[in-house]
Amino acid sequence: MIHNQKRNIDAVDNHSQHGNVAPKKTQTKKNNPIRQVTQKWVHDDTSIEVLPTLEEICILHGRLPNDLTLELQTTNCNKLPAHLRRYRCTPCIGKSVGFICAFKWIRQWICKRDPPNVIVGAPILPDFTTHPSQLDYQSPKFPTEFNRLPHPQDLLELRRLLAKILLPVIEKELAWLQDPQVKFIGRRIDLVTKCDYCSATLIGAAWLCSQCGAEACTKCFQLLVEQNQVGNTTLPDVHIDWLKRLKTCTKWHHLHTPTTYNKISHITQEELDTLRKQMLPLTENYETSPTSTSQVEPPNPYSVPADLVRFLHQPGDGCTEPYIKMQVNDLEADPTIFDRLWAAGQMIVVTGMSDRLKKPWTPDYFTSKYDWDTCQRIRANCPLQLPVDTTVREFFKDFTKESTKNQEVWKLRDWPPEADFQEKFPDLFYDFEHALPIPDITTRFGIRNVAAHFPTNGNVPDIGPKMYIAMENSDQGGSRAPLFFTWMLPMSSIFRLMRSRGTAKAVLYGTFTTPKTPKLCASFYISIKPTNFNSRSKK
Repeated sequence: MIHNQKRNIDAVDNHSQHGNVAPKKTQTKKNNPIRQVTQKWVHDDTSIEVLPTLEEICILHGRLPNDLTLELQTTNCNKLPAHLRRYRCTPCIGKSVGFICAFKWIRQWICKRDPPNVIVGAPILPDFTTHPSQLDYQSPKFPTEFNRLPHPQDLLELRRLLAKILLPVIEKELAWLQDPQVKFIGRRIDLVTKCDYCSATLIGAAWLCSQCGAEACTKCFQLLVEQNQVGNTTLPDVHIDWLKRLKTCTKWHHLHTPTTYNKISHITQEELDTLRKQMLPLTENYETSPTSTSQVEPPNPYSVPADLVRFLHQPGDGCTEPYIKMQVNDLEADPTIFDRLWAAGQMIVVTGMSDRLKKPWTPDYFTSKYDWDTCQRIRANCPLQLPVDTTVREFFKDFTKESTKNQEVWKLRDWPPEADFQEKFPDLFYDFEHALPIPDITTRFGIRNVAAHFPTNGNVPDIGPKMYIAMENSDQGGSRAPLFFTWMLPMSSIFRLMRSRGTAKAVLYGTFTTPKTPKLCASFYISIKPTNFNSRSKK
């Protein structure tokens, strides 16, 4: 039985449309209302590297002189005159592939009125951005096709659950905007807006460095403030490399201090007020339903309902906590089981999945279908995890060889690493989707999957699937390791279909229940080194 044929939401009130709607990708030509202007910035005196600020000019003249004006930066920072390179943002300095300028469409320069584009003063951040490119997030195009014809109750329940979760966030964002110093900079709908240090997604509230363009979430900025207060003393429970990254600015400015940051928001108060008014009626007199993802009390060790204890599995190692393990047929016979366990943050291991795949997910299939496609493999036991270019044929040639004691252990990098799985492997994509249990939540077009409702013209999260294919570790006997096909959901749930080959025993994964999330987040700052992010990346 195919569970997830896409159905058009426009047909909710037109029940005469009973035919299956084949999933298809609609190619739409984007009309870009933004006129791309190529500015040629100039500056009269090339010996001057530090420009006077707006405050200094106003003190000197009493106000901004009539022959001067503020001009929006409509180009990347590397279009600035060479002697003004100190005003370039970090992405423009690094020029990494696909970089996005941190100040384009946001920052203004003090320039002469005539001739235009002659810079005479340092850049400023206006109180409110009005350029269309930073406001296009206000014109989302929502999807209308899902795995089944939705009932109005489905949508109402989803709105209620999201309102219950998001209303406290909206309240915090509104409190943030009570500070008159907050500057609105908007966002582009096709870009990901996230913290440059911990990579947390930014809804509205953030801090923007006026020197390098780095954006910090409120948590990371607070760490910077605390570190600035203690001086050379290292903060407890924070990795030393986090502190170095937080303090490092461009080579012209060297270090960040809290004073170099502007308090910003990516969303307006009017929008937040509207969202709050829409959410309040949905949360009144509303009791948490079995599908709620609200915080739960920590299980002791697992708060499994009495009628579901029969599915509780105790591993024989004496160390692993018990978990729910059940056949897929039992799970689908009563979908409310999933709702109840999901609401309690329980992990569910579902067995009996292999027979649901109809395609031959084997090395021979991949080799015959994608033989000379380029891919990358990584030495599984190498700390650097450096990718090595290869082809699908070459990788599976080594994959299927008999193992030796001291063989190198290779794994195929997430495949495809960047291309969408649906576009790269459409046959496998639909085969995998049709095999998933609880399709309303687990499939890409599931009516209860929050990611299925993301705007089609936005930068949606990549929820997979991704293939994890690896050889076995050298300290194990037997043949190749299993092939894992991993489906990542935005609700931090992972479904895996495993097809073992040879005598490989297992692949070790660490899984964590919902109540452990705060501890995991705290350990993030202790044990993980930060990397250089671009908060306005397209990935």
